[in-house]
Amino acid sequence: MKKASSNIMNEMEQTLDILNNIKEVDASPFLITRIQQKIEIDKINSISTPWVFSIAATVFILLCLNVFTIAKKPQMNEVSSLAKNMNLLNNDNFYNEQ
Repeated sequence: MKKASSNIMNEMEQTLDILNNIKEVDASPFLITRIQQKIEIDKINSISTPWVFSIAATVFILLCLNVFTIAKKPQMNEVSSLAKNMNLLNNDNFYNEQ
């Protein structure tokens, strides 16, 4: 048991010793400029919050209108009177056949 735990500790120490060998890398002097430029471009290309809220509100209103329209099923007499007024009655007399 002690051997297993000491082996694990040795492996952990060897693994952590690798971190001591990490060397600092020199970055390009223009790296910060490029990063700031990307941030500015992202700010310009992003959609403003008022537009997002207005689009969301519009979609919500349209969705509510659709649900209201579907929920309010017209009565059959309303549909048939509308069809009669618009000359859309079901008539199989396409070719004036009798």
